[in-house]
Amino acid sequence: MTAPDEERPVDDPLLPPPPPPRTGARAGAPWSVVVLSIAFGLLCLATAAAVLLSGRTDAAVSEEVAELVAERATALEAARERTARLTSYDHRTLDDDISAVLDTATGEFEQEYTETVQGLRETFTQTQVVAKGTVVAAGLEGEVVDTDQGERAVAVVAVNQVITTAGTAPRTERNRLRMELIRPEDTWLVSKVQRL
Repeated sequence: MTAPDEERPVDDPLLPPPPPPRTGARAGAPWSVVVLSIAFGLLCLATAAAVLLSGRTDAAVSEEVAELVAERATALEAARERTARLTSYDHRTLDDDISAVLDTATGEFEQEYTETVQGLRETFTQTQVVAKGTVVAAGLEGEVVDTDQGERAVAVVAVNQVITTAGTAPRTERNRLRMELIRPEDTWLVSKVQRL
């Protein structure tokens, strides 16, 4: 028997539309996150082995590996935090919730989010919507790379979102997002979000 919160999906209008359904794939299973995590582990091992075989000193190797791990950790933590912020909002604190998302938004994502939320503000207030997003898994696609805009990272994040509107029972939506981040200076900014 299907659980009540899985009878029909609730579509969060602040997230990009989901892609067309794929045949043969299990809905909601964050396999891409698992695969990315395994790939990252193998990549770290390969990087460490290459550095060790290059003949550099232990101190230089340790510093390079520590820097790589720190870059990845900050990008991944930013993706988790930004996803939770994007999928959590309350009609009573909507202005603050929107500002919090825009504080770390840039480029394509900033423009799309601003346009979407302005069109939904009245609906959210009338329906007294409350949404709470919880990140359940996250991983990075590849390495953090340097670009002309600063460092760039791409994360895949699985998030469960409980949505409530006036007079209805809470319902859960399960999403996987691909989030592109750039760090021109000290802060990771969200430049693009896609629903997987």
